[in-house]
Amino acid sequence: MKSLITLIAVACLVGAAFAEQPNPPPTPGPENQKLAVWYGEWTYSGEIHPTPLGPASKFTGRMTGRPVLNGFAAEFIYNERSSAGETESRELCWYDPATKNYAYVYLGNDGYVEQGPFTMSGEVCTWEAKCVAGGTPFKMKGTETMAPDGMTLTRKADISIDGKTWLPFLASKFTKVKVSP
Repeated sequence: MKSLITLIAVACLVGAAFAEQPNPPPTPGPENQKLAVWYGEWTYSGEIHPTPLGPASKFTGRMTGRPVLNGFAAEFIYNERSSAGETESRELCWYDPATKNYAYVYLGNDGYVEQGPFTMSGEVCTWEAKCVAGGTPFKMKGTETMAPDGMTLTRKADISIDGKTWLPFLASKFTKVKVSP
């Protein structure tokens, strides 16, 4: 009887020790890791076409991309110059396993807001968004195409004020800044 009580006590202690072991932290899946294609320092330039939102203009900027939240999301910081002045924006992108889709939100210090889903297929990212600029809501859709070497990407977008008629909105090119060894 004494050995049975000892055996039960040891089993309880071993069970308690296993129960106290911390679970390993979750790790991002391959979907999250696809966001790494945009990590690093980038410079970009492009032009906005004339639309009901405003006249044509050119812009230049710098984008920094990095993983955040243990790699479950990506953060991008944009510093841009155009005829309207300088702006700073932040973007968060993530993979939502419940919807099996990517999503993003982009916020500018000029009040610009953009959010929506996107898909990634090979070197092409396709997105659509609900946006607000200067108090005016509109929709935007576009593509980003990464060069096979991962050093340049092109972004093209169309906008719609009414959700039916689409107009060319912007075209830009991003170039990854090479880091010195």
